[in-house]
Amino acid sequence: MNINLSDVVWTVICFVLFMLVLNGLLLKPVLKNIDARKEKIRRAQLEAEERETEREEKQKRMLLENELAAERAREERKKRLAEESEKAEKEIADLAASLAESEDASMKEIAALSEETDEKLAEQTGGMADAFTEKLMTGGDV
Repeated sequence: MNINLSDVVWTVICFVLFMLVLNGLLLKPVLKNIDARKEKIRRAQLEAEERETEREEKQKRMLLENELAAERAREERKKRLAEESEKAEKEIADLAASLAESEDASMKEIAALSEETDEKLAEQTGGMADAFTEKLMTGGDV
């Protein structure tokens, strides 16, 4: 087995030329496409992360808005309840005052009727006592 130096040199030259052509025609475009694809994937990941961050922020804002709305609703209910309670207390006070006035008027009416009844009773008993006394004096049957 003889190794011919010129064959080796030509083989090396052909190999180098083949590698240069292969590198220029095939390897660089493939590497360029791979790099472009990597960049596209990296941008898509960044956009996905940004959308996820925006979604989380939006969700937090919505939760906060819901909590604020619920708090406002609770405050509104408390306010309405206090107003209604105050209104009911005023109505109760008005009814109590009206009842007291009605009671006073009834008591005055009862006192007047009692006085009138006492006077009539006194008149009738006075008349009966006079008649009884007269019968006793005259000696008549009682």
